[in-house]
Parts: sequence; structure tokens; C-alpha cells
Amino acid sequence: VGLQGIAQKREDIYRPILGCTRGEIEEYCKINKLTPNVDSSNYDIKYKRNLIRHEILPKMAEINPDVKFAINKLSEIAKQETAIIEEYLALIAKIVVDGEKVKTKEFMDLSEPVRQRLLYSFLTSRLPEYDMKRVCEILDFIQSNATSSCAVKTSLTTSLWLSVNKDEIIVYEDKTVESLEI
Repeated sequence: VGLQGIAQKREDIYRPILGCTRGEIEEYCKINKLTPNVDSSNYDIKYKRNLIRHEILPKMAEINPDVKFAINKLSEIAKQETAIIEEYLALIAKIVVDGEKVKTKEFMDLSEPVRQRLLYSFLTSRLPEYDMKRVCEILDFIQSNATSSCAVKTSLTTSLWLSVNKDEIIVYEDKTVESLEI
């Protein structure tokens, strides 16, 4: 998600009023005699989203009155850039991925940012809780073992493993082996 923000549509989840301002929603409710359910936690600044909404954005608006427009534009640009990156990665994957295996040499021939993004896309599509820090650790593991003639493995989860050698990188499930964290 990152700079893209929350998607208006993702799988079977729709957020039809995401583009509306709070004022517009309140006005709609007033005109249509609706009583919205206001969550009291929306005002608690111990939550980062509320701290940003209630304190940081108003300060930024003092500097740039169009800050909300600028942030929304940045989000739109990030969505477009992500679409370009995903299209590019799909082309790269055709060269690097062979069935369920990744060709180590071809993977290592990619620039580090492309390797990192390809690995990030691969891991987060299967393990949504993975963050960039963990992806970088796995990438370091792959890079450190990419010339090994013997397969070297590390755990991704308690039952999901990644194995790498000079020929291939494989992710596989093994519930019989204890987890090893890198």
C-alpha cells in the first residue's frame, strides 16, 4: 500500500466514499437525516492515523494549503508507477522463473533494486505480513549463497522454506523440519 494509500476497490472490498471528504459525508447525512456511527477512537491520537489526521496534516496545511491535493496526487502517481513496475516484473519473471523455481544466475544478473522488488512481490503475495526489512534479510541470504554448489536453506515461516544454490532458488513447504531463522 505505502504511498498508494487504501485502494478504492480490492478483490471483493469496495470503498465507494473513499474519495469524499468528511464534510461531504456529514452534509449528506444531515440532508438525508442519517445518524452516522462515529467511532470514538477516531479522535485518539495514540493511533498514528489519528495523529497524522488531527495534528500533522493541519500543520502541513499551514505551510501548504493544498497539501491534501498534493498527497492525493502523490498517491495517484504511486499507483501508476506501481502498475508500470508490476508490468515490468511480469516480463522479468518470464526470464527468471522456471515453473516453481527461480534461476539463480538470471536472478543475480538483475540489478539489486529489481531483485529486491521481485522478491518483495513474490513473498508478499504469499506472506502478506512480510515487510521490506524481512525481504532485505532474505535477499541478503540469497545473495550470500547464490554461488553455493550445495543447497542452503532458511525458513520463511514455521513450515515454509527457501532453498538456494548456484542453479536455483526454491520455496517449498516442509512441516517436519524445525524452523531456522536467519
